[in-house]
Amino acid sequence: MKKKIRSNFGENCHGCKARAAMTSQRRRGVETLELILCMPILFIATLAIFEFMMIAIVQQTIVLAAAEGARATSNGATTDQAAQRVLDFLEVHQITFDPNDGVGVTGNARVRIEMGPLNETRGNSSIVCDPEGPALLDADESRVTVCVEVTDGNKPIPDGLGTLGFSLIGRHLRASSLIKCQ
Repeated sequence: MKKKIRSNFGENCHGCKARAAMTSQRRRGVETLELILCMPILFIATLAIFEFMMIAIVQQTIVLAAAEGARATSNGATTDQAAQRVLDFLEVHQITFDPNDGVGVTGNARVRIEMGPLNETRGNSSIVCDPEGPALLDADESRVTVCVEVTDGNKPIPDGLGTLGFSLIGRHLRASSLIKCQ
């Protein structure tokens, strides 16, 4: 024989429903306050993640552009052709420089192309662009160094955290690629 279990919940509880309604209303106020306090922190964290993701994407583009420029020089391209190859990759992120001018101040990038003893620089001359690695190259080596300066809030990386004191304007990104010529 089964015993029936009886519950007194709600049968003899005077004011239980009113107490539950008050607790629910009080909890809603706490939830609103928590949202008001946490939302700015979550917004800033999301903005920071987005901005650092953009830095990583642009840095990878610069690395790829340097590698493609070095690959072009190893396959017999001239410095003009290598500079144009680099520019083709950089323009995707609105990174520009004049591929035929090494003394101008236009654009937000500078490219240094070294082919053995030959050393040419293209792009914005106000950007310091020192290569990474050995200072002197062998006659059968070539190196392309790409330097990019974040000049304003739109190119190549948005400066969303600038209003909070973390500005990217004036920062430099750099990549070098060294390759043996064929």
